Amino acid sequence: MTSLRSLIIPLLILLIAAFARLYLLGEAPPGLQHDEIFKAQEGRALIEQGDFRVFYPSNQGHEGLYVWLNAIAYVLFGTSVIMVKFPAFACGMITVALTYRLTREIFNPRVAMIAAGLIAVSFWAISVNRMGLRANLLPMIALLVVWGTYQITFKRPSWPITILTGLALGAAIYTYTASFVVYLAYGAFLLVILFLKRAIWRELILIGLIGALLTLPMIVIRLTDPQGQDRVSTITRPLNDFLAGQPDELIGNAWGLIGMPFFTGDPEWRYNVANRPVFASPVGLLVYVGLIVLIWQIRQKPITLMFLIFISLGLIPSLLTVSAPSFLRSILALFPVMLCVGLAIDLIQQKRLVWVIGIGAIAITALTDWPAYFDTWIQNPEVQSIYRDDLEQLARYLENPPAGVELALISTPDTELDPLIYPYYQPLERVQTVFFNGSTNLALSTQPALLLISPLSQITPPHADWLTAENGTIELVPIYRQDGQIAYQVYQLNAQPRLTTRLTQLDPVYRYDQRPYPRRPIAEWGIPLAYPVNFGDRLQLIGVDLSDRMIATERDGVNLQLYFQPILEREPMPLNVFVHMTRLDGTVHAQRDLLGVPSAQWEQEIIFIQDNFVIAGPTPPGRYVITMGIYNFVTGERLAVLDATGQPITDQIVIGVVRVGR
Repeated sequence: MTSLRSLIIPLLILLIAAFARLYLLGEAPPGLQHDEIFKAQEGRALIEQGDFRVFYPSNQGHEGLYVWLNAIAYVLFGTSVIMVKFPAFACGMITVALTYRLTREIFNPRVAMIAAGLIAVSFWAISVNRMGLRANLLPMIALLVVWGTYQITFKRPSWPITILTGLALGAAIYTYTASFVVYLAYGAFLLVILFLKRAIWRELILIGLIGALLTLPMIVIRLTDPQGQDRVSTITRPLNDFLAGQPDELIGNAWGLIGMPFFTGDPEWRYNVANRPVFASPVGLLVYVGLIVLIWQIRQKPITLMFLIFISLGLIPSLLTVSAPSFLRSILALFPVMLCVGLAIDLIQQKRLVWVIGIGAIAITALTDWPAYFDTWIQNPEVQSIYRDDLEQLARYLENPPAGVELALISTPDTELDPLIYPYYQPLERVQTVFFNGSTNLALSTQPALLLISPLSQITPPHADWLTAENGTIELVPIYRQDGQIAYQVYQLNAQPRLTTRLTQLDPVYRYDQRPYPRRPIAEWGIPLAYPVNFGDRLQLIGVDLSDRMIATERDGVNLQLYFQPILEREPMPLNVFVHMTRLDGTVHAQRDLLGVPSAQWEQEIIFIQDNFVIAGPTPPGRYVITMGIYNFVTGERLAVLDATGQPITDQIVIGVVRVGR
């Protein structure tokens, strides 16, 4: 019975933690974000292609352990939202359980209940645990290292626990950038134990050796691969300014981190209600009291030195980088902060009162943090733009498209990443989807199709007439996000008749490979090319509209529209289109490189109109030749223009001539 009663409290805490992490899982956060998808994609590639890596270079580079967990989740759940979220949920639940177990063994059940209970209900922990981010791993691994170290040093030394603790220590470096603090904490504790001449130093040294051996592959990458430091180098402006003699931002970061428990908060909406502290109630003040207790107890309980290092040096990643205090970069301080609250409350002599006040602190935290997360945070427009609920609602809509529609053309502000998120909402594609950048393009179709326009990527005025009934377009009921705002305006297209007429009215294009260009009219020296112009058997140019052939010398540019149709579908080659405003001597005065429908999105049924507005800037008066071509933006190699027999004839075409000034 005593054993059963001892399980009631941790089980209740775990149930509360599970509820807080699963309640409204599809609505809070509103959707998936790009950072989550990079890891999920790599987890899929690990299973499908055997792409196992210690360090993954995508998204500025990141450690591999969370990707390995994503691979397991992919095997279990396939391509789905659950696959993305499950590893974070599991890590969060284990963190709550380990916090209770470890704190109960080192201190007492009262402190364990408070610390674990606060992690179970706090905004900080809930927010991170509901996102598929690798930072979720670090608290769990750090707690495993501390628990194993405590067992070896103060409980029952055993070789299995020694080996497992060494494995956990070695795994830390594969979790998150702030993992270096785990090694500092373990090293400091080892020195203390050696100084005290305890008999278990052999086991502790073995843990360190196993951990050090496992870190070697990552250390080699960090030292030899430039991508190993890409992420750090992009966010360390405060440190760089400090080293340059400008310490203001670093000092501001320090004050922000000191005040994080009650006075200041993460300034970004991505992971927090902007500027909201860890505790919105006076419970946060107890952190400072508990910190003093933690320092005082180092003499009696040397293991607490590791907690102290986690809560102090664990803040360094946020101290030295932008947007401090960053709750995500400070994640290693999560459980020591909650522990400090428990230690402060446990100073009360009447132990029953400790239980009452501890439960009250947990209840107050839940009552303030849950509305902040499940109401205020998820409804913020900035949060809605980061966590893509619009893509989820799009997927639900396209599960039952209008009859006869097999193609959906979707405007989006991010044509590279949004198509990666979408399949996690709809792994079985009911209709073919093509994502395009509406701010520079319009995608049409040679067959009936849906056109879905995001408020984040509106169609430009020159293309607005394609949305009218005169051009065969029918406006349908919009798709709405969970918060009631429009996710997509929906149109049913039948643009083929207008396209056929329009393409007969466009400008001719030419071939001319000599330099300099003649001053005579283009019709006298250019070699006419028939439409369609075939670029490498991949994409064909089917029309050009070069307007405003007379432009000003200042604050003006060349405005043209290019009509393209893919020859291949889902082309893997990374392609781009260049448009050059060229001087008569053949040198480039201005250019714009743009491909509004990435090659990986191509379908043969689509025709897309691309606005290539080339900003000329200050331009001397005279004649300029407009040329264009297509190239592999990784290798720089241009696609050849092919004749009717498939033979290459040039690598760029002449669109026309513009005159600047008089």
